[in-house]
Amino acid sequence: MDLFSTMITWIEQHPVTGAAILAATGYIVVGLLKYLYSKKGASPYIGPVFYSLGKNYSVTAVQEYVPSSDASGYKQIQHSHTDQWSKLININTNMFGLRHKVIPLDPSAHLAVVIRQNKKAGEKLILFNR
Repeated sequence: MDLFSTMITWIEQHPVTGAAILAATGYIVVGLLKYLYSKKGASPYIGPVFYSLGKNYSVTAVQEYVPSSDASGYKQIQHSHTDQWSKLININTNMFGLRHKVIPLDPSAHLAVVIRQNKKAGEKLILFNR
């Protein structure tokens, strides 16, 4: 607390330099926050909980990975229609329609859910058990 009061006293004694230092500090903090937010938004992966207004998202596809005898050990099955992927996942929404949670109906299933949060946004990927 003593350091903080010393800084305030110094800024009051040197108003022009203090104002320049405060402005530069604010500019640096805003720049760092913008950089971190853009890095986080550029990632194609999101968690099973996401936020959007109402039904402002669409499930593009649900890819199911079932065990098989080939070299990779899994076979990919893509479900693109609502009647197909509704047997694999459930999307719970809170009462205000802001928070959405994707829940696999089988907790041990290997799934990749492709979601587009609005028509202009890029696709995001939610992975389960991978």
